[in-house]
Amino acid sequence: MRALLLPACVLLISAHRFLALQTTGVNFSGANPSSQSPRPVRALLPSPSPSLLQPALPPLLPTSPPQPPLPPPFPASPGFKNAYSAADILHELELQQADGLPVSLELPMKSYRLGGTELGLRGGNLTLVGTGPDGATIDAQNLSRAFLVHKAGRLHLRSINIANGVAPSDGGGGLLIGNASAAILVNCTISSCTAEDGLAGGGVRAFGRSTLTLIDCKIISCKANNGGGVSVWAYCSVELMNSLVRNCIASGVVNTFGGGVCGEGSSFLTLTNSAIIDCIANGTRQTLGGGLFLMGSWVTFENSAVYSCLATGRSSTKGGGMFIGAYPTSSRPALINSLLIDCAASGFIDTVRAFPPPQRGVGCTK
Repeated sequence: MRALLLPACVLLISAHRFLALQTTGVNFSGANPSSQSPRPVRALLPSPSPSLLQPALPPLLPTSPPQPPLPPPFPASPGFKNAYSAADILHELELQQADGLPVSLELPMKSYRLGGTELGLRGGNLTLVGTGPDGATIDAQNLSRAFLVHKAGRLHLRSINIANGVAPSDGGGGLLIGNASAAILVNCTISSCTAEDGLAGGGVRAFGRSTLTLIDCKIISCKANNGGGVSVWAYCSVELMNSLVRNCIASGVVNTFGGGVCGEGSSFLTLTNSAIIDCIANGTRQTLGGGLFLMGSWVTFENSAVYSCLATGRSSTKGGGMFIGAYPTSSRPALINSLLIDCAASGFIDTVRAFPPPQRGVGCTK
């Protein structure tokens, strides 16, 4: 038995030594040892995992939460284009002069600054719709009038705010409409607009057989010599529905008429569910109509009010609420379920001064 085990043990020992010499780089092939690179011991060992050499670090947190990308602008409604600047609107008006086609634009931006150039509509058809949460503001920056519509032009504004318009001539700081033109404003505001010294219609002036309709609109803090808020002259028709004229002033060094509204020249003025509030006519000479001045024209008040208006001046001052005079044609006002209250002329209660007196309907209060 020993004779059989001894050769087996010798054989195992020899194999073990052979493997040890192989790992140390001993050459058994008879070649020059310098011509062969020794085989490193580390080559037989598995490479350590990087995660074992250093501990894993937690990912870095961002310093601020990532901002979502801006959504693309909504496409315009069928038949409309989007306009993103005042230059876009002016460009479309220039194209209209060439091709005569109507222009319909949606305004998704908050403000459109005119930079001294009014938006002039000469015989065409323009529709602007403010699509932002508060509509869109056309800002004339006290450098120009905001809108001019003439030569039988047609203007339709919806959810548009007109601000800081100045009329250097012809009046109408926010909007001047004339020469058989028409304008319809829905859910619009005209504010802080001025017709310069001696001019009429701080907010709006309509003349020359034109038509103006205001629905759910406000005319606020506008100023002119006559008609601080609205001036109507020469065969025009103006209608205010669910609208407000407030804090407007007629002021000048000559005759001053109509702090809120001034109507002259065989025109028609209708107020329905509307009001003229906190308006003032303040002149150095004759001052007539703190809220409304009407001469040779017709006015109808229905469910409307003239409230807290004042006519004040150094000379003849009449009609704190309204002054209604007459040319040879009758201009008697029709008051239906309407109020004229808390108005004064030069500190005295003088709500209505009318020649002839107004026609009063049911439920009217002086």
